[in-house]
Amino acid sequence: MALPPEKIRNGFAYETARGQMRKVLKIARGRVYYMARGRQAGVGRWSIPHNLTNPPSLQSFANSVARRVIPCPADATPAAKEMRRRIRNYR
Repeated sequence: MALPPEKIRNGFAYETARGQMRKVLKIARGRVYYMARGRQAGVGRWSIPHNLTNPPSLQSFANSVARRVIPCPADATPAAKEMRRRIRNYR
């Protein structure tokens, strides 16, 4: 079941129907920049699964997620911090 686009917020994490975790880092110009990892908490690394020049639209992202995850999974690894920095600084 998809979420309405107006429910997608910067800084929140969402789960797809298949269990992939997606953390929204930035919403700009109707596009969603996010990090993702597999379904098992603490297993696997966060990565950016989309091209920074063409991230998914807000509508597409909302259609791909099933629910918001509370609390938001931790992403304090150096690699995750670097990904957040790259996205924040991307035009």
